[in-house]
Amino acid sequence: MTRKRLAAWILVSGVCIVSAVAALTAFLFIWPRTDAPEKADAIVVFGGEHRERLAEGLELARRDIAPILVISDAPELGEGVCAKTRDGVVEVVCLEPEPRTTRGEAQEVSNLAVRRGWRSLVLVTSTYHVTRARMLLGRCYPGKLSVVGADADEGFGRTADRLTHEWGGYLYALLFARSC
Repeated sequence: MTRKRLAAWILVSGVCIVSAVAALTAFLFIWPRTDAPEKADAIVVFGGEHRERLAEGLELARRDIAPILVISDAPELGEGVCAKTRDGVVEVVCLEPEPRTTRGEAQEVSNLAVRRGWRSLVLVTSTYHVTRARMLLGRCYPGKLSVVGADADEGFGRTADRLTHEWGGYLYALLFARSC
């Protein structure tokens, strides 16, 4: 093989690999499969410290999707939304998972759901986090699971950072941390 052919082969291979990674990134993290929220036993917000997630969870509670709102890693624990119910209709349960990871959230929520006999959940998380959150909670929770994505309005740099983090977390969960 000549140097020119080798260089062309390397260039074409590189373009194919970059294109495949970009397509998978779009499919898994930018436009993942989400569900229309349906009536459920509880709404669960992973990472309640993210404003877009908490706002979406509260909106679903206002729309009477479920009588219980579970918020993991909620801001202002004990003072804000965790200290009160929404118009006396929605019970708010706040969790601080251990470990403070998506997998820890999935384990804690699943344990709570089993203790309370919940058969259906609506999970709210950021759109870029939907695929990994669905996979991890789905491994732990035996009931019906719908996942709603909340759009994070962030700049390019922050989005690139989030996508890199999601790729790492997704591959780790897919290849190494395969149990609940």
